[in-house]
Amino acid sequence: MIFKVATGAYGNIGDAVIRRHVVHWFDSLPVAQSHVYIGNAPEEWIRSIAIGPEEQVYRSDAKRAWLLRLFGAPRNTILLLDPGEVPLGWRDLPAEVVMLAASALVRVKGGSVIRPPRSIGRRSPLGVIVHRCAVLLSSVVMWRDADSRRLIRRGKLVPDIAFAEPIVRGNSFESRDVLAVSFRLGRPFPNEAVFAGIAALAREYSLRIVTFSQVFDDEQRNVEVYEEFVSRGVDTEHLEWSTDELAHEASIRDIYKRALFTCSDRLHVLILASMGRSLPVEYVSAPRPKIDTVFSQVGISGVSMDANRVGESEFRNIVKRRHKTRDIEHQSITRVHGEIQFVVDNLVKELSNAV
Repeated sequence: MIFKVATGAYGNIGDAVIRRHVVHWFDSLPVAQSHVYIGNAPEEWIRSIAIGPEEQVYRSDAKRAWLLRLFGAPRNTILLLDPGEVPLGWRDLPAEVVMLAASALVRVKGGSVIRPPRSIGRRSPLGVIVHRCAVLLSSVVMWRDADSRRLIRRGKLVPDIAFAEPIVRGNSFESRDVLAVSFRLGRPFPNEAVFAGIAALAREYSLRIVTFSQVFDDEQRNVEVYEEFVSRGVDTEHLEWSTDELAHEASIRDIYKRALFTCSDRLHVLILASMGRSLPVEYVSAPRPKIDTVFSQVGISGVSMDANRVGESEFRNIVKRRHKTRDIEHQSITRVHGEIQFVVDNLVKELSNAV
């Protein structure tokens, strides 16, 4: 049997993409049954992460049933946790304790506990201690950043699983006509330097700005950004959010194929853009370290710039310099893509001998 945790931020296409990868890692194994816990996810989430009709799906109201099946599972069971950011705050302690107990039981029965590339989010001292214990009981532990690995003290560094997405050639650089822009709600509204810098970059390369949201909650912010560019006389269009998330994802991927540059403070916007060979750029006030950390780990530096310190002219010069060496960055993306596939292939081979 295999038990999967596939909860996430519903309405977040990046979350869906990385879970779609992980939940299908072991499809080739001769596993009798697959039990997938998705929390309070809507039907659209099931479509987005491509859960098959042969898999047993459990929502929040059936969490107890999922746990009982897990605790009563036979030997050699696989417990596959979800990728992405892991919260370890005080309010997250009950879930951590349950996963600690589940990990212990699976391991005692000779099974495997797999933790895909993750990072630590909010934290509490006790949450970290409990998580360390659960990690010690796990078979495979992966981290997408070195700070999380240092904090938990075990596991190996593996790039964010979104880098395993197919690399798409897209339009030639000479024919690309878009500068893609997507900002997240809940952060300060972009300042004057951001609008001036992006608008000037678009003019210099004869690009049309296209605003969009890869996360439903960001839609209000990106409509406001679109309206601000229009008020400044900048050639801009907005891709409206679609309730059909798979269709919306396809539309966004089409933007990446046409975008020479993509400017965002969403990590998975920039990773998916880079898989379409669009140059990823973060230009906001006081950016958080996550984006720079993840891209630096795969050999790409200078992605993130602080608009409080880097003026619009310097911003354009930095982007232009990176644009001239973009083939080197793309080589890094290609290398990392292959490394992740190698790690997953070896993991599948290892487990195929144990099932």
